[in-house]
Amino acid sequence: MALSIRRVSGSGRWRRPCVDRQQIKLDQVRPGLVFTCASALRGDPKDASVVAERQQRSAEWPIFCKRLVLPGAPDPQHITVEVQPLPPPK
Repeated sequence: MALSIRRVSGSGRWRRPCVDRQQIKLDQVRPGLVFTCASALRGDPKDASVVAERQQRSAEWPIFCKRLVLPGAPDPQHITVEVQPLPPPK
């Protein structure tokens, strides 16, 4: 799975590859409106075949996003993005 969080105003974008149900820690994410998006991958995000499939099918690749406002407390915050499995390869 690939996870991306983008701040709506100001600067800030964080991208991390992660494995199913893995928790990742993003430092210095300030409170405010953010979008978090995730997409399923068929294997290791660094694997050449995974990268090639994602590039070839980028127009139809499912991405699941959530718009939310991060409060200032408590720290840490926990965000869950539900991701559907990929359809079988073409």
